[in-house]
Amino acid sequence: MIDRVANRIACQMTDENIISPELTELYAYRLVIAVETFLTTVTLLLLALTVHRFELMAVLLISFALLRSKTGGYHFDSYFGCFTGSVLLFSIVTMLIPYIELNIYLMITVALAGIMVMYMGFINHPNLNLNRDGIRKKKKEARIVAVTELGTMLTLWIVGIPDKVVSCIALAVILDFLLMVFAKLKGQEVEPNGRKN
Repeated sequence: MIDRVANRIACQMTDENIISPELTELYAYRLVIAVETFLTTVTLLLLALTVHRFELMAVLLISFALLRSKTGGYHFDSYFGCFTGSVLLFSIVTMLIPYIELNIYLMITVALAGIMVMYMGFINHPNLNLNRDGIRKKKKEARIVAVTELGTMLTLWIVGIPDKVVSCIALAVILDFLLMVFAKLKGQEVEPNGRKN
């Protein structure tokens, strides 16, 4: 349903010469992603609100979304799979955060995950299929965001911000790294010309 509405909107934009015909599919895809992301985010925040974890969920989602938008990573084959997986994963992580001890082991783990995110940079999913310049730009942006999040996390830890907040950022970096690895293992990365790696 979301796909059909997005396609109609993109076709209408093409008909009215707002976008060129070759961009119709890209705009439809981006509209679908925007609506699906909005629905998933609202659902997660409402669930977090009902269990009194709204702030933790918000910090986790913001930290994750900032990084994920630059790095890519594993994609489900359907919105239902993505929605269900996201709700389960983020709900479980948010419920566990108060019980996760922020110690040197977690900090080392997130540092290693952050370094690996910076090393990999970006997973070129077939739906995006960026060219070499696009990949290079995404990798640069991913590295900047990863360094910023690690620096922010370390600064918050040093100044004594509650451990739960710092843990949210740490877990967002770790989750992003794991989804990048999972995408590679599932063969979801393509070269700029569209061939699978």
